[in-house]
Amino acid sequence: MKKIYAYVLLFTASIVFANSASAMLWNVTVNSSSFSPSTLPNVVCGDTVKWTYGSGNPHTTTSTSIPAGASSWDAPITTVGSTFQYVVPNFAGVYNYKCTPHNFFGSFTVTCSVGIDEALQQIVSAVYPNPFSPIISLTDHNADAVKIMDLTGQIVFATSLKTSGEKAEINLDALAPGIYFLITSKEGVISETKRIVKAK
Repeated sequence: MKKIYAYVLLFTASIVFANSASAMLWNVTVNSSSFSPSTLPNVVCGDTVKWTYGSGNPHTTTSTSIPAGASSWDAPITTVGSTFQYVVPNFAGVYNYKCTPHNFFGSFTVTCSVGIDEALQQIVSAVYPNPFSPIISLTDHNADAVKIMDLTGQIVFATSLKTSGEKAEINLDALAPGIYFLITSKEGVISETKRIVKAK
């Protein structure tokens, strides 16, 4: 029995280490009248967002609306080269912020993994064609629902899938051309997030 516990602990530790080792640093430059880039659409829980003073008068990065449970921030960035870092907590959603003195805005959209069960169950699906117009196909999936999210973090389309693993064709004719994220889930748990592009 002790061996089983040891293997479970080792497996859990390896997943936690792998998740922390794959964390990304997202750099945002604070210019005289804008954040650059102003949106980060595919941040993952555990990543770090770093703001660096670029030009103009002293700035701030101040959260304006964030997911429930996440910690807010209000950080002055007052000298060229000064920085502020925010480690993204385990709360998915859209994080909006602004420079208080100059009233310009930025945001980042966060998705979170759900731990060991997701790592064991996930099957990488095929999404094609990409770019698409207007129909996109999904095969080899382990999902019972699909949502489409735009760059602002809004869900613009949602549908259920019949049988897990079978080919599904999704008509997205109503969407404007542009970049979106296709999110598959099974029993309410996110399986994958894929970047897709609707052609003109």
